[in-house]
Amino acid sequence: MSDIVIREVTEEDYEGVVGIRTAYGGRDYLPGLYHNILKRHKGFVAILDGKMKLMIYQMPMKCLKSAIKNQKLFQQDVRSLSGSDIEELLSNRDLTKHLFSGDIFSSDWMPLRIMPENASNILADNGVVFGSNVDDAKKAMLSIGHPQLSSIGLSYVLDFYGAQHSHVKDHIVKHLQTVVDYKEETFQLEIFSEDSDISFIQKVVLDLGFQLNRVDLKEIYCIEQKLD
Repeated sequence: MSDIVIREVTEEDYEGVVGIRTAYGGRDYLPGLYHNILKRHKGFVAILDGKMKLMIYQMPMKCLKSAIKNQKLFQQDVRSLSGSDIEELLSNRDLTKHLFSGDIFSSDWMPLRIMPENASNILADNGVVFGSNVDDAKKAMLSIGHPQLSSIGLSYVLDFYGAQHSHVKDHIVKHLQTVVDYKEETFQLEIFSEDSDISFIQKVVLDLGFQLNRVDLKEIYCIEQKLD
């Protein structure tokens, strides 16, 4: 019978943990963020017999810079949001009621409550946030991006909130401009949106020259449990 040992991981476990290359079809960002994650969280690993056992688009990195070079932006109000800007936004009940469908939203696959204290979690791990019309609750749009190095190249997780189709292209281009100097050969864009009509987002991305990369990931499950 095989022996299974579960223990907390350390900095020294890096090579063993990131050696699990099949996670998320190679899109796992753990290799690039392992050390930062351990500074803020505890992790555990199962050792068996002594061994450590959605819209997604892609284009060559060399094509990304030319794809956005001549793009014209239409919404001059799209701007980068600082930590204090995000805290103010998350404190504005009228604004958050428009942007988010419930009391919890997602940032880089992480479920977060709508509270100003989560501004630092949004910006963690090189988070990039843009907002447009944030002074108008009915027209505001928010986009949260996180670059992630993985075995397939550079992935960029982009979360959209607020159904303002006229702002989508400007937000996407702004985010892409932050990653054009990375040296990886492949760039993959993963977009999440609460808007039921994602066809407009898809049209913008395909017009930029991306190819749709279909994957078998269809559902995300999140369970929240109150701690006594």
